[in-house]
Amino acid sequence: MIALQLNPPLFVVTPKGDGIARIMIDYGPDLNSMFVVELNESRDILCFDMIDCKGSGNAAWGLEHPEPFESRA
Repeated sequence: MIALQLNPPLFVVTPKGDGIARIMIDYGPDLNSMFVVELNESRDILCFDMIDCKGSGNAAWGLEHPEPFESRA
């Protein structure tokens, strides 16, 4: 397992809302990597599979905010 502090952190959209990814955890080739995310509204710190995160929009770069997550079936 490797944990990497993201510097600068990444602004992400998660199924629980927008947040800031501060740490990436890589468990190796057999498991998905994870982001440790501080959610903007609740300030909760949760782990999310990378597959459950999207990069946030950025007006300065002309990137629109992504659509909210739909349930993965």
